Amino acid sequence: MPEDCWGGYRSCLARSFARSSPPPPPAQQPPQAASHLAFSDKIKVSGPISVFQYMQTCLGAYYASKLNEGKTTILGEKGDFITSPELSQMFGELIGVWCYYELANTGHKGNWQLIEVGPGTGVLSRQVLGVLHHFREKGVSLHLVEVSDMLMAEQEKTLCGDNKGTDGTDATPYVRRNKTANGTDVYWYRQLKQVPSDFSVILAHEFLDALPVYQFKRVGPTEGDWREVFVDVDPDHSGKLRFALSPNETLHSKGLLPPAVRADPSIEEWEVNVDAGDFVSQMADRLTESGGVGLVIDYGHAGDRKRFSLRSYHNHQLADPLDNPGQQDLTADVDFGHLKSLVEEDMCVYGPISQSDFLNNLGIHLRLMKLLRNCTDEQQREQLKNAFRIMMSADEMGARFKAMAFFPKSLKEILDLRGGPSGFAGDAKGRTQSKSTST
Repeated sequence: MPEDCWGGYRSCLARSFARSSPPPPPAQQPPQAASHLAFSDKIKVSGPISVFQYMQTCLGAYYASKLNEGKTTILGEKGDFITSPELSQMFGELIGVWCYYELANTGHKGNWQLIEVGPGTGVLSRQVLGVLHHFREKGVSLHLVEVSDMLMAEQEKTLCGDNKGTDGTDATPYVRRNKTANGTDVYWYRQLKQVPSDFSVILAHEFLDALPVYQFKRVGPTEGDWREVFVDVDPDHSGKLRFALSPNETLHSKGLLPPAVRADPSIEEWEVNVDAGDFVSQMADRLTESGGVGLVIDYGHAGDRKRFSLRSYHNHQLADPLDNPGQQDLTADVDFGHLKSLVEEDMCVYGPISQSDFLNNLGIHLRLMKLLRNCTDEQQREQLKNAFRIMMSADEMGARFKAMAFFPKSLKEILDLRGGPSGFAGDAKGRTQSKSTST
């Protein structure tokens, strides 16, 4: 690409290099902002845009388009993708048992907060609260971090039914409040930092993979031979977009590429999720200062992936991420090894381990057997078996999803005596399954 095509990109980089945050509420970002034409016009004026900017704009427009169309089918069988809680109650029930058991082992007494970031349709929180109610846990309140008004409404319907909620005010940190049928208080926030700083169990399931990434590609044998990947207009195909490389190193490549990645010639491509790093750092600070535990489950790897993972889903099928911008889901694998390296000096971090190992350690086979014994409908029995296969199979979610847990250093002695937290057998010292290349 001729260098004069890149006029103005440096100022764009300077603006976007500041610490990023999740996309604004979808209502503020109209779907037409992510059309091919809109991107083409923007690129012609200011030059190619980063993959981060492309993903951020597309994801904001994606949720906005569903809202404007009056649809709530992003998740589930009728949406673009389905999550484990939608597949089967077994997933949420085991997460609920994990929360209850780890809470008890911290020794905490009194009220506490269950926080879920990116709670989707609210099914996981409903399943976890169901377990806590079964165990007669009375001190919990639910706090959901959500930027989408559409999903917020769906969550309220899932969790609160016909109960009438109230909007927050300028004087309240929350934007919405309601109660579940069992009387549990539920609050909604735009950002994690708005949630009160009290003892908390924090859940993040399929949240980090939806945050935008920066991409970098090695173009030569030396440590300085790296270029940032941008989205540009395809000059050979009218109305199409393409990926292109910066002519030189950029502010992002200089500031975000770890020395270990540069020094490893086997790594040809590398992605970094700055927002995921911000989230994990915020969570670590919160758990250290106020107490609690954290659990993250997502698509990802232990730091050993050496190729790009950005992809798009539409109607449960893989699609070209540059086609139909703003009309389909975009996702990228979470680099758990990199995230662990950011906080392991200040936290006890366990994992990542595969979802199949985590759920197996928690006893999902026993739960499946009990449900099958109590189920007489053959179709429902087959659905249970199929959901189990998808969640546990190495070819499906079992190996592709990873689990990682976070505890304050103050709990290290207890955790060592226990041999690590439940679900993480064999990871008593918080070792990753493979060596991270991100430190």
